[in-house]
Amino acid sequence: MRHKLIFAAVMVLLCLLTGCGKEETLCGGPVLGEHCEGYEGYRYLQEASLKTENGSITIFLPKGFNLHPGKGTAASCDGISIRIGQTDAENDDFLLPDQCQEWVLEECEAEKISRAAGFTAAKAQSLDNGAIRIPVSYYEIYEKPLKIHRTYCIRKLDNGTILFLEVNVASASVTEKTQGILQELEHFYQFEIASDQKAVRQMAEAARRRRQYASHSHRFLFPMPRHTMENVRELSGSYPESSLTYSANPIHLNRYTICSICLLNPTAHHDLPVR
Repeated sequence: MRHKLIFAAVMVLLCLLTGCGKEETLCGGPVLGEHCEGYEGYRYLQEASLKTENGSITIFLPKGFNLHPGKGTAASCDGISIRIGQTDAENDDFLLPDQCQEWVLEECEAEKISRAAGFTAAKAQSLDNGAIRIPVSYYEIYEKPLKIHRTYCIRKLDNGTILFLEVNVASASVTEKTQGILQELEHFYQFEIASDQKAVRQMAEAARRRRQYASHSHRFLFPMPRHTMENVRELSGSYPESSLTYSANPIHLNRYTICSICLLNPTAHHDLPVR
């Protein structure tokens, strides 16, 4: 019984010091069209300014992206590339689904991706905020086919600017950050971004498991009575696959021992003896 109490106490302290059990959450934040200058609450996005004929507007792009003046494009990272800018349209007729569909097909033809293997363009979808969303997908052929998911969103802002956003997600290049980036982009721009959700989710889950394991493998100093330390040493030595290790040279101070405790295997479970 005494061993059980000692083991439970050590486990509780490990959780308090290493933060095990805490889930990282994505914050909310402003959306496109709202006043958002100076906002720093996004974890994966950073503020940028896009110049249009009707004045500059504040947008958010993934951290590390560089917006090229005049081109409305941004570099690619974490499997995501973005192109954003103002269309040449001058009237609201452009925002009709059929007009947007035609514009997207012209864009794809200009880039020659409409001739790519597996090219498909879904039917234009009208969103509640007045925007038009059109998903496109195709394959790039290198050593093997690489699927690209592309989503167009066309929207008129309050200042009269008709803005287009093109987001590409390369399935083979997604990283542990991709899921968080996409979620924050979807929140700010208010439309769903097409992607290989299974690949994105698997990368995020693998990163979560690595963080969870790392949070259980930190070494820290822990004062405990000497007789308790002897029990921990006996416990650890009795189980070769035990989750606990202790410092080889503990520091003795009065009735206490300053030792180093490390949880190496968070998945190991043992039936401890009752004495």
